[in-house]
Amino acid sequence: MVKAAVMVKPGVLEVREFPKPEISEDEALLKVEYSGICGTDKHMYLGELVHPGGIVTPFPIIPGHEIVGVIEEIGDRARTRLEATGVELKVGDRVVPVCDVPCGTCYTCRFTYGYVAWCERAFSYGTTRSCKEKPHLYGGWSQLMYIHPNTLLFKVPDNIPPEIAVLTEPFAVAYGAFMKAMQPCSPVLDIHGYSPGDTVVILGPGPIGLIHAVMARITGAGDIIIVGAGSEADEWRVNYIEREFGGVVDYTVNIKNPEERVREVLKLTGGRGADLVVECAGVPEAIVDGLKMLKSKGGTLLVVGVFIDVGRSIEFNPATLISHKNTRIIGISNHPLQGYERAFRIMRKYASRIPIHKIVTHIFPLERVKEAMETAIKGKAIKVLIKPN
Repeated sequence: MVKAAVMVKPGVLEVREFPKPEISEDEALLKVEYSGICGTDKHMYLGELVHPGGIVTPFPIIPGHEIVGVIEEIGDRARTRLEATGVELKVGDRVVPVCDVPCGTCYTCRFTYGYVAWCERAFSYGTTRSCKEKPHLYGGWSQLMYIHPNTLLFKVPDNIPPEIAVLTEPFAVAYGAFMKAMQPCSPVLDIHGYSPGDTVVILGPGPIGLIHAVMARITGAGDIIIVGAGSEADEWRVNYIEREFGGVVDYTVNIKNPEERVREVLKLTGGRGADLVVECAGVPEAIVDGLKMLKSKGGTLLVVGVFIDVGRSIEFNPATLISHKNTRIIGISNHPLQGYERAFRIMRKYASRIPIHKIVTHIFPLERVKEAMETAIKGKAIKVLIKPN
């Protein structure tokens, strides 16, 4: 039998046992080493359940879509078909699965480059397939995970430890976000985007915000400002970031009043505002803050964190915050699969210069999954991991 953490419904997590699947020639089983707790997992636990496309979380589920593990079993055909770059796989290989599984035949699959999650019939590990469906193990908070024949796996380079490789999926999100911001871009012409030397504001000092700050630094940002919402948890996070990531982030702000937050960011930018704001807070209200923090003409706002529909709308004046400012707004949903391989390159190149491993602050065994979730929700943590084995 295989142990897994099951989110039975919002607010309820239990460790249950499932039969070990028998695999075909096209499938595999993954022995999970680590799986992260993402903002999406927290939203589902809190009862915010609507994913892109209007898909509602199909409880009960085994959460976990940020995953690293080793091949436990693999079918003969799967050995040469599952790895995204064409590498032949074998038992014992460490891999990261792309968390979205496409059909490969719909219009979007055939005419949209890279973004497999945009497939019209995709399912996602840990979020949109119930563990009621056989073979049950559709999430990373499990000792073993079933690998569907349409899954894409990326073999982890030998010099990347699993404690860093587990961050591949959120790094792929940040990679895709910055690639969108850069295309098109020019520091001289009236073409909005992101260029080296630009001032970047990150809204939200959690793990996805910190990872976007790392990506901004790697891609040549000027000043990087990370902004919290004034909570005690955000105070813990910005203090941690100042201490451990001072070479990445230049300034931190943690103010409860939105207007005061905006004024402080404008002050830190010499009254000009940011060239690029990246929303990683996961709340709709942050979008208004971000628009106000942008420079007076030609700034770009990336909306990354507002991924789950939390059922709230926002009000703002589009004339003054979008049209008059020539603002460019880019929605970020999921990531390009190519971002996984690029994330490996970034991790190998920069792990000795930037303390990427310190993005992970807490690791819990499967049996303490409730404690892990509460730790992530209370916020005095950056990235929290589940270690199923």
